Amino acid sequence: MKVVLFCGGMGLRIRDQEDIPKPMVHIGHRPILWHVMKYYAHFGHNDFILCLGHRAEAVKNYFLNYNECTSNDFVLSGGGKKLELLNSDIHDWRITFADTGIHSPTIAMDSRTCRFLNNSTTFMSKERSQAFSACVQT
Repeated sequence: MKVVLFCGGMGLRIRDQEDIPKPMVHIGHRPILWHVMKYYAHFGHNDFILCLGHRAEAVKNYFLNYNECTSNDFVLSGGGKKLELLNSDIHDWRITFADTGIHSPTIAMDSRTCRFLNNSTTFMSKERSQAFSACVQT
């Protein structure tokens, strides 16, 4: 089952000193997006499609540079040459980064995401639009 998350909003009501996209605002040491994904993964839903828009590069870079050693136990040996993670946060996650456009309305994000669904059952974090429902049924 694929989890489709809309991560393209400009976050106008959640502005900070920096231009951080809404899903990347931190709660503790992790962004909101990570917490939402972790929640779904806890229930076995770990195939994600992230619909990206505003500041898509911030979301992409976060996961491209993700370092599990900062939040998990590990053993370092061999003079610092061998690293063994004792547990993992995202080892079984599959994340598709779908750039749906900076100013795309939700309905456009839905239709641009159809190609990544491969006729699978979907689970979304918000209501489906009519375009997305049509995409799933075909």
